[in-house]
Amino acid sequence: NEQEARKAAEVKIEEQQLQLEEQKPKVEFADHVSESENLITMEYMAKLANDEHINVGRNKLFSWLREKKILKFDNVPYQSFIDNGYFKVKESTFRRNNKVFTQQTTYVTGKGQIHIIKRLKKDFGTTTE
Repeated sequence: NEQEARKAAEVKIEEQQLQLEEQKPKVEFADHVSESENLITMEYMAKLANDEHINVGRNKLFSWLREKKILKFDNVPYQSFIDNGYFKVKESTFRRNNKVFTQQTTYVTGKGQIHIIKRLKKDFGTTTE
């Protein structure tokens, strides 16, 4: 009957509204990341994780990424993670004692930020703060 159909529709609408509310933080984070076209440092990545209520600093993040076999011992990502678009590695040179050295720095892409946050949440959960 029409009254039962209306009641069922109202319940479905309420469920959908709750689902939207539940997904809102995820959507806001994805929007925030997609707006950024810049690469970010691991230090800034750790700050983003903290914004997502994941208690991790830069060093702990590096350690966790090495543990998960995402980064090698020298903090450079394995090639598959670069190929997937999660990281960029920039090489630079510097001079010390009249010698030239090269240095590789790992940066996180927008896609990498989403991937890392998702994996951190799975491993660390989130705080209620």
